[in-house]
Amino acid sequence: MTQLAQALHDGELAAASALGKMGPAVARTDIVDRLVEWLHHPHSEARLAAVEALGGMGPGAARIHVLDGLIECLRDPTNLLQEPAANALGRMGAVAAQFGIVDRLREWLRSPEKEVRIAAARALECMGSATAWAEIVDPLLDCLHSPEWRERYAAASALGGTGAAADRSDVVAQLFETLRDAINYVRSPAADALGRIGAAAEHASIVDRLAEWLDDPERDKRSWAATTLGRVGAAAARPEIVDRLGEWLRKRDDEARRWAATALAGMGTAAARADILDQLREYLRDPDPPVRIEAAYVLGRMEAGTRVDILDRLVERLHDPERGVKESAAMALGRLGAAAGRLDILNQLGEWLRDPDLRLAAVRALGQIGLTAERIDILGRLVDGLGDPYAFGNEAADALERFAAEGFHVFLRGRRLVVNHIAASTQAGHMP
Repeated sequence: MTQLAQALHDGELAAASALGKMGPAVARTDIVDRLVEWLHHPHSEARLAAVEALGGMGPGAARIHVLDGLIECLRDPTNLLQEPAANALGRMGAVAAQFGIVDRLREWLRSPEKEVRIAAARALECMGSATAWAEIVDPLLDCLHSPEWRERYAAASALGGTGAAADRSDVVAQLFETLRDAINYVRSPAADALGRIGAAAEHASIVDRLAEWLDDPERDKRSWAATTLGRVGAAAARPEIVDRLGEWLRKRDDEARRWAATALAGMGTAAARADILDQLREYLRDPDPPVRIEAAYVLGRMEAGTRVDILDRLVERLHDPERGVKESAAMALGRLGAAAGRLDILNQLGEWLRDPDLRLAAVRALGQIGLTAERIDILGRLVDGLGDPYAFGNEAADALERFAAEGFHVFLRGRRLVVNHIAASTQAGHMP
């Protein structure tokens, strides 16, 4: 780290990027102070590198002069820094809120400058639960009435982060109106906000109105009702709503079936009735690949691993001719966790680790399923993958870390792998 710190002082952009990736542990005062200086650098590339590095350090870099600098970056004249600065503030979350940042952003929401209001709302969205204050709801509601769609989008996104603080009839009514916004891009955060408010406050009236929309003759209302019910989650899984979605699921209407799948996936185990699971199991053999992909995804979200017939059908799909179906089945099996730890499943996923097209899906599924035995073949392939500079290397490291937590302690010495079972070591009176 000393070399990186020196490189940073010498003005190397790559050093800033490397330090940011190392996280809070490297947020030393000298490093942070140098990055803050870069926030005022005349070149936008240096300012961007500093913002991203500070964001990577997260709460470890959350000091008042850092937060002041990031706030100012929200107003960078190039607009290059708005998104990364908002993300950096978000990573500092609750620590940033303690320094009064939310109050300052609330003042910015009242600014006469449109871009300043948008930047403030974007930062508040990224800060998430740290912004669950009733005081910011009114200015965000004003922004939701803006003629500028980007401001409406940012306001709806930020309102979702306030959760139960936005549980007001005027806010809910305006979010329902926003579900019918002329810009489709704005509707999604409105649905998310209603879902989060409904889940946080167990807001029965939101679910009541969405249930009515399921039978509305207007197509967009039905679509967004299903989407939003999925985002409300388990609280929306009323018998009459699941009945209606089940009817849609059985239709040979691609659009209605997709809407039902979206809602049921969001409700998860709360909607996992036998009739719904049976229909999804049958769809795993549908001639249309997108239907098979959809069915596997929903079954994974419903955690249907106790049904052996469903587990067997998902295993079938690991041999599907379509790559997308294979990946969806692997993802579903991963969500089933230990219930999918069968020998045939582990063997197939282990083979996929050799396949450049499927290995990412395999490592993600294996990391969730875990290992029921010391599979040196699988562990060895994961260790070999640690040198991969892309996503597979990171996923392999995460999987090995989870296996260690579950009882397998992994040591790496060069490219040699030694695996010791913690239970055996404990019996011997020492830890590996």
